[in-house]
This record gives sequence, C-alpha cells and structure tokens, in this order.
Amino acid sequence: MNFRFLRILIIVYLYLGFSNEGFSQVDISNSSTIGKIDLSDSTEIYIDSSAKLNFNTIQNQHFIALKSVDFPTIVIQNYQNHYWLRFKLKNPSEQTQKLLFSAGLHLEITLFDGLSFVNASQQYRKPERPYRYDYRYLPIEIGANQTKEYYILITDLIEKKFELKPVLMAESYDNAQKMAAFYNDSYTLSVNYGLITILLFMGLFIFMQYWLNRQRYFLYYSYYLFSMWLFSIWGFSHATFVSNLMNYVPFLKFTLRQNFYVLVAHYFYFLFVAEFLETHIYNPKIDKYFKLLRKSIVILVVLEVFLTVIYRRLDFEIYLTFFSQLYLSVNGLIAIVLIFTIRRQFATFIKIGSLFLLFASIFGFLSIYLDLVPQSSAILPHYPNIYFNYFVLGEILCFSLGLGYKFSESIRDKARLEKEVSESELKLLRLQINPHFIFNSLNSIKSYILKEKPKEAANYLSEFSSLMRSILEQSREQVITLKEEVDTLLLYVKLEKRRLNEQFEFRYLIDEGIDTSEVSIPALLLQPYIENAIKHGLSPKKEGGILTFEIYKEADSIVCKIDDNGIGRMRASTQKNDAHHRSMGTQINTERLNLLNESNYWEITAEIIDKYDTANQPAGTTILVKIPTD
Repeated sequence: MNFRFLRILIIVYLYLGFSNEGFSQVDISNSSTIGKIDLSDSTEIYIDSSAKLNFNTIQNQHFIALKSVDFPTIVIQNYQNHYWLRFKLKNPSEQTQKLLFSAGLHLEITLFDGLSFVNASQQYRKPERPYRYDYRYLPIEIGANQTKEYYILITDLIEKKFELKPVLMAESYDNAQKMAAFYNDSYTLSVNYGLITILLFMGLFIFMQYWLNRQRYFLYYSYYLFSMWLFSIWGFSHATFVSNLMNYVPFLKFTLRQNFYVLVAHYFYFLFVAEFLETHIYNPKIDKYFKLLRKSIVILVVLEVFLTVIYRRLDFEIYLTFFSQLYLSVNGLIAIVLIFTIRRQFATFIKIGSLFLLFASIFGFLSIYLDLVPQSSAILPHYPNIYFNYFVLGEILCFSLGLGYKFSESIRDKARLEKEVSESELKLLRLQINPHFIFNSLNSIKSYILKEKPKEAANYLSEFSSLMRSILEQSREQVITLKEEVDTLLLYVKLEKRRLNEQFEFRYLIDEGIDTSEVSIPALLLQPYIENAIKHGLSPKKEGGILTFEIYKEADSIVCKIDDNGIGRMRASTQKNDAHHRSMGTQINTERLNLLNESNYWEITAEIIDKYDTANQPAGTTILVKIPTD
C-alpha cells in the first residue's frame, strides 16, 4: 500500500514538473547590475481564443512554455486572441527592487500580481501612463525577500510584426537606451520632423493660394498635402515622446488605419494632376482613365472604412492593405506612362514629381516587407522610412515649382485677356455711340425747333443728354447692376421710338420676384442687341413692329429676352445700309462676352434665334441672354 502511494506521489511530481516546464523562478537581485533580464525562457503562455476569460478563471488554465510556441510574423487571423503570460520573480536581496516590464509593441498590456493590477495602453496620454516615459512598459515593485507570481494579459493590434518578448529592465537602463536612440536616430528624426513641418506649412500656404486665386488645382494639391501630413504623423504619433493631433483624437490613430490615409492621398493626387494638366480639355482619354482610377480608389476607401470603423475586422483590413499597395503601385506606373505622353511645357514638373512619388510608394512598400529599413527603435516604435521621406520631399519640390510656373503663366494670360477686353470695350464704345444715332437724334431736335416746338425739343435734348451721360459712365465700369442696364435701355428705346415716330410698339415685362439691383452683369451688355433689333429688324418694317424685352427666372439663371417681329437677320444682311456696322457690332459684343467669361470666370451665354412664319419666311429674331445666379 505504501509502495502504491509512493508511486502516485512520483507520478504527480513528474506531471507537475513537466506541466510547469520553463516556469521557474527568476532571481532579480542583480537586475540593477545586469540592466536587462530576458524572461522568455522562464515564461509560460496561454492563448485565450475566446478573449473572455478573466484573471480568476485564467489561473486554472493549462499554460505552456513560451519558447515552445512558434508565432507567425504577422498574426492576422488570430489577432483578436488574448495572450496570457505567467512568470515568477524572486527577490532574495534585502532591498526592494523596482523594475520595468515590457513584452514588445502591443495595443494594451495588463499586469496582475494576485492583489492588484496595473494597465498600460497605446491610447493613454502621458499623464495616464503608469510609466510616463513609455506606454510599452509596466512598473513592477518586489519587496525584500519576496517571491511573486505575475500574470500578463496582452491585447494585440495589427500594426507591426507580432512579437512576444517579455523582458525586465532597470529604469536607468531604459533611460540609457533612449538617450542612445536619440543620438543614433537624430538624423532620421530631423528629416521626419522636417517633412511633417514642410507638409503642414505647404498645405496651409497652397490652400491660401486657392483662397486668393480660386484655382482648383491649388485646392486639390493642398488636400493632397494635408493627407500626406496625416499619413506621416500617424506613424510618428506612436513615438513615446510625441504629442500631436492623433494622440488627442484616438479615432484618427487606432480606428482609421494608415492605409486610409494612403488611399485618400492618392485620390487627391490623381485629382490634382488631372486638374493641373487640364486633361478634361486636352487629353480626354487620359482624363477618363484618371476618373476611373479615382472611382476605384473611392471604392477602396469605402471598404477600408467599413472594415475598420463598422465591421472592425483588422485581419481583412490587412489583406486590403496588401492589395491597395500593389494596386496603387501598378496604376501609379501606368499613370506615369500616360503623363509622359502629355506635351505641355509645365507638365515636366508633374512628370518628375510623379516619378519621385512612384519611387516613394514602391520603395516604401518593398522596404517594409523585405526588411530593408529598421522597423522600430527604443524611441520610435514605427520607424520612419528615411528613403520614402527623401522621395516625398523631392516630389513636393517639383510640384511646387510646377504650381509656381503655371500660376505665373496664368497671370500672363489674365493680363493678356484684360488687355484684349479693354481693346474690345473701346471698340464697343465707339460702336455704342453710333454716329448715325447721334446724327438722327440731333436732326430730330432740329426738327422740333424748326416746327417751333421748344418744349418737345428741350425734353428730347434732356433725355438724349441723359442717355449719353449714362453710356459714358457705364463704359468706364466693367460691372454694373442689371437695374442700371435696364434704365439705360428704356431711355434708349424711348428716344428711338420718338425718333421713328412711334413706328414700333415696345413691351417691357419683368418677373416680380427679381431684384434687378442685386444682379451684376458686364456693362453695356444688352444695348447692342436692342440697337440691332430696332435698326436692322424693326426700322425697315415701317409699321406693325413689336419689340419685347422680358426678364424672368429659369432654373439657376436670370434670362433677359429680346424679341422682335422685324424682317429677320437674313433679309437685313442683304441690305447695304449699316450692314457692316451691324455684323461688326454683334461680333465685337460676342468676343467681348467670351473674354469677360474667361477672365472673370463668368458663365453668361447669349443665344440668337431666328424666327420664321408658317410660310418659312423670316419673322424676326429672339435673343436670350442667360445670367447664372450661383
């Protein structure tokens, strides 16, 4: 019986011995001398796939040696697991030992010692951290001649390669490591700080240029720079000593992933390039490709937001990131080839800058997955890719030079347009004050005097002088109100009716909902059309003429309609009297309107419609001048 009992004791002893393989006590009495203690050989692990077990339950689970578990480089499918570590520390010395524990870069770690727990998380700001200098560390304190068993709960977040490397270190050792890292990484830090500063400054500067000049390529490029800035500070915000926007808005750092900022930056890049190169005008096929590419990027952004914000499946998001990087690299190469086919002078800057950006994307992608650059350091958990930063700085330089070149070119074009507008307005003024109209008006005044009608002569002369003064004043202004234009037209028509002995009837209609004093139009815009209608359409008709002037709303425009039932443009063109003046006046007014639209970004249109009767004979003309209200 005693032999049987002894055998049972041996079996239990062996079982306990094998089941706790690697779970030995770690002597930390000389930790201050060693500085750092690797706990990998003395730590056990239990993987909670349910992610629901608490501390009380986990103590009864079967742990295995940490060194016996071979973790993949990136734990994608099982990233939601909870990883529990267990180890024992022994302090045989007569002094209390204060150490730091770390298991690598993880979202959150919690330490249980049976009596209390302490928690560290990447989401904690400096005052909230248990160890304020680094969110990866937990402070451990063991009294003299004490032995403690510790449990560590690790919640992971897919960002870097998965590593479980439990270590203990003295605070002095950590400080020395960080000081050394600051020295060794000083150049990398300088370049990264420089890039982040330049991106923010240039983004604000370019946005102000858009605010002042309203060129959309300025707006799109500023959005691209802001996206690149967010992309850069996303990785830099993981540094333990950094405090920036993302440290205070965790949603931007932990919910939105780096791939989101990459996609958004590429979207605005392709939008900027298309607008800058004006592919919608000069290269429709390339513009169509850019539009399809932007739509596909929008789809990727929607998928990214769905997986990270709504569905919260970071494993799927990792696969989407792999695909996005490959997709953007391939299409970036295709875009470069297409851009190099554009033969415009300022396109050279975009070509070179796009090459820099392509190299940055490809090299950034390869350097990460082929371990060509460091992944982390004591102070930089997300180590900046220094070569990627070089390429981005080169791209910013090229694109900025291109913006400056094109903007200076647009200033020259605007000066040319303003000069042409001034010349056309001078020509128009000469035609506005029609010598024939002045001669006929003076003859009418002379006729009143000869017929001893001084009152009629005085009234006519007063109205004639008011019209001349109004036309001269408006000729000095580029923009006037619709009310001022209408007042001049009504006075002009009144004089013409009197001069032609009421040969035609004038009808004036205006929508009651339109405030003409709030509508701006180019000066002397409508008068040439009214003059042509009277002189070349109604005057030859002798009787029964009707001139209608209407102002009404239509969709997002105010329409000024000039309608006459005269002889029509076809018959008027066969008459020699003033035919040249009529055609030149219409042509100059059309050219002036086109120049004003181009130089002032207006969208005013003038449409001339020939009318015909039931016998298909000319029956007058309708002119529709549409003034957008937006």
